[in-house]
Amino acid sequence: MYKTLIAYRRYILKNAMAEVRIRYAGTSLGALWNIIHPLTIVLILGAVLSGFGSARGVQGGMSMSLYVACGLIPWLALADSVSRGTTALVQDAAFLKKLPIPEEVYIAKSVVSSSIHFVTLLALLAVIALVAKGSASVIWLLGVPAALLLMLLTFGFALALSPLNVVVRDVSQAVPAILQIGLWMSPILYPEELAPNALQKLQLINPFAPFLSAFRQIIIADAAPPTYTWIAMMAWTLAAGAVGMLILHRLRSEIRDLV
Repeated sequence: MYKTLIAYRRYILKNAMAEVRIRYAGTSLGALWNIIHPLTIVLILGAVLSGFGSARGVQGGMSMSLYVACGLIPWLALADSVSRGTTALVQDAAFLKKLPIPEEVYIAKSVVSSSIHFVTLLALLAVIALVAKGSASVIWLLGVPAALLLMLLTFGFALALSPLNVVVRDVSQAVPAILQIGLWMSPILYPEELAPNALQKLQLINPFAPFLSAFRQIIIADAAPPTYTWIAMMAWTLAAGAVGMLILHRLRSEIRDLV
């Protein structure tokens, strides 16, 4: 599969860029909406949640906004990538029927498009951190490999969900509901210490949990995540990729007849 993706890398990147341009076509502010929406959410939630006390020693409206941003921005990237990846094959049905391009290429194109979206979100996160802390840290560069692993994780999810959505169209309707549940089951908008014990234990099987921990460790604590966090991120990424490739392989022969 990876040889196929490398072979079609120019096609993937070109069409991913075109998808980004189409997303904001006809708007006056264009890609700035990519920043305005999450920034508004982060600032409002930060201001509201700052009234309920500190989070891990972080106090103040902007500091609480940074705490929220470190979890919400990676989550928004994951949700966007999974949602678009889930519908990739159905949306590109016309091309699937006419072009002998492997199915994983269309899925990768959607994930790369979301990755471009994620780059701007990471830039926003860096600006929020700079304003909140007053200075930058070279440790923040560790957010790049963490973000790459997160996008590879979503690619694995999309490899599984996109073929399933071709067979059962209810999948694309269920994914937003599952993502909404995941948002509140993860300590993104609240300190982990405030979660019930049962919910804290569930983080052991939450694939987003190590990524959330990593981004907060990197940006808020200015420290490298511990080795076990990197291992957990890589393990979830590899597991998602393996399951995704297995499901795609099983359903590949039916996809072009059903889209």
